[in-house]
Amino acid sequence: AKVKDTMITIETASNNMLELVNDLLDVAKIEAGKFDLNLQQYDLVELINEQAKTFRPQAEVKHLGINVITPEKYLLKFDRVRIGQVLGNLMSNAIKYSDGGQIDIILSVNAEEKKVIVGVKDTGIGVSHEDLADLFSKFKQLKSGDRSRKGTGLGLVVTKGIVEAHGGRVWA
Repeated sequence: AKVKDTMITIETASNNMLELVNDLLDVAKIEAGKFDLNLQQYDLVELINEQAKTFRPQAEVKHLGINVITPEKYLLKFDRVRIGQVLGNLMSNAIKYSDGGQIDIILSVNAEEKKVIVGVKDTGIGVSHEDLADLFSKFKQLKSGDRSRKGTGLGLVVTKGIVEAHGGRVWA
């Protein structure tokens, strides 16, 4: 049992380091303007539902429900892996900073204005008005009352870079 515990610890640490290295590489690519996208036609609703399914077990541990509010289907040209990464970052943060309650993932489409908005809304601790300016800044993890919520502060920087590379914008 001790060897198994050690192996699990090594695997967890290795995965955390790999995630950090990948985030740093993504930030470097974004800053260098070398962030390539693989744009293809996909169903955004399908991707949202897949991400919700992936994160449901983590959410349930913290007594959070995940509610998906979307049209039945919405085809769009985007980089499936990268937009999946965006949704994953946003959902991970929503889970990390919430205890109990609900996470809503809302897709609204305005075909006339050619606008697609994906919102992730949670019942978490929120962000103070003065911290909003730093929310998408490199290495700025906002202060919360609970220091156990660790992170690199890169997830939202990468999220912003991916969204902007698609011609969009991200805000809170």
